[in-house]
Amino acid sequence: MQKEYPLQKIYLLDQYTPIIHFQHDQDNATLRATELKPKLDRWLNKIDKTNSNNKTRRYKIRLFSEDNIIDKKNHPLYFGNMRRKDNLSAKEKFSVSKRGVLTLSVNTFFDSALADEIEEALPYCFAFENFGTRQSKGFGSFYCKEFLSIEDCFQNKKDDYPVYFFETKTPLDSIQALYKAMKPGINEEHMPPKMKNKYLKSLLWQYFNENQQINWEKRLMKQKLMKNNIRDHDIENLYIRGLLGLANNFMFRKTNDPRRNIYDARMDKDYGDKDRFKLYRNENFSVSQEKNEIQRFESPITFKPINDKVYIILRQDKYKDDLNKLNIQGETFTFKNSSVGNIHLKIPENFSLETFMDFVCNKINNNLFNPFQGPTAELLRNMNIQKL
Repeated sequence: MQKEYPLQKIYLLDQYTPIIHFQHDQDNATLRATELKPKLDRWLNKIDKTNSNNKTRRYKIRLFSEDNIIDKKNHPLYFGNMRRKDNLSAKEKFSVSKRGVLTLSVNTFFDSALADEIEEALPYCFAFENFGTRQSKGFGSFYCKEFLSIEDCFQNKKDDYPVYFFETKTPLDSIQALYKAMKPGINEEHMPPKMKNKYLKSLLWQYFNENQQINWEKRLMKQKLMKNNIRDHDIENLYIRGLLGLANNFMFRKTNDPRRNIYDARMDKDYGDKDRFKLYRNENFSVSQEKNEIQRFESPITFKPINDKVYIILRQDKYKDDLNKLNIQGETFTFKNSSVGNIHLKIPENFSLETFMDFVCNKINNNLFNPFQGPTAELLRNMNIQKL
C-alpha cells in the first residue's frame, strides 16, 4: 500500500526470486539504490516526451528490509558450474538474499512534477528489469502490487519489447532448462541416471540450420583443437551464440582425467562427423572484438518470474548502441587459443529475436525434440510458451 508524506513516497516491493550479490559481507545486501537509480533514470528518459535525456533530476531513493535473509550456502543455479577448487574464493564473495518484502522510499524534495514522472516510470522499470547477478536469468525479480499490473505494462510496450510467458511451479529450474536449450544446448549423457538420448542440440543452431547449413563457433573451435583443416569451405562460418549474450571465453576440459568417468571429445555428429579426439589439458579460447569497441553485451532476453508465471522479454534494442553508433550484429570477434591460434568469426546480421522465439515456441510446445530424455527434457515438455 502506498503511503504519502510531505517529502517522499513509500512503496512495498515484493521479491519473487532470490537476488545474488557480490561482496555479501556488506550491510543490507539486497536490491541497492546504486543499481536501481540508473535503471529508473533510463525509464524516466523513455517516458519523458518534452525534455532531452540530459535533463537533471534531483531525487533520492532508499531501500531497506527488516528481515534481510542471507543464504550462505548460495544457490545451485548460479554456482552449480563452478569448480570447487578453482572457485572457492569466488563463492565466498557472493550471497543470495531470499524472497521477502522490500521498502522503497522516493524523495523528490517537493518536486511534484518529478514525483509524477517517477510514479509513471516505476512500474515499467520493475516490469522490464531484474537486479543483481544473473538478472537476465530470472534472479532479482521485484514488483509492487500497487503498481499498474505487470501485464498492462507489457501490453503498453509490446511494439518495442515483445513478451512471451509460460506457467511453472519451478521458475528458476525451468528458466535454466529453457535457456540452455535455446543457446548452448544440453548434454547430460554422462550424468546419472544412465540412459541414452540425453543430448539436445542448441535451438539457436537448429534455427540457423533449418534453411541453410552453417558452421558455428563450437565446431570451428573443435576443428582447431583437432588440428584439422575445415573441409566444408562452402558453408558460412558464424559466431551465433553471441546473439544471446557475449562470452569472455569458452573452455574445453581435458579428456584424460582418471578421476572422472569421461569419454573422448567428439566432433559434431549433426554434420556427419565421426572423429573423436583426446585433450590432455583444459583448452581455453578467449573471445574479444577485433576493434575492441564492444567489451560487454548482456543478453537481449530477460526472464521475469512473477509467482507461477515466467515472462520472457525480448529486447531487440540491445543489439544497437546509438550513442557509440555500434551494432553487435555483423561485428567480427576473435577466438584466441595459445595452442592452436586464432579464429575470426562474424555475428550474423538481420537477426530477429521475435522470429527466433516463435521458432522456439513451436519446438517446445509441440515437443519437437525427441528422442531427448531426462529431467531437463521433462521440464521442457511441461512448458507451453505463449505470446502475451
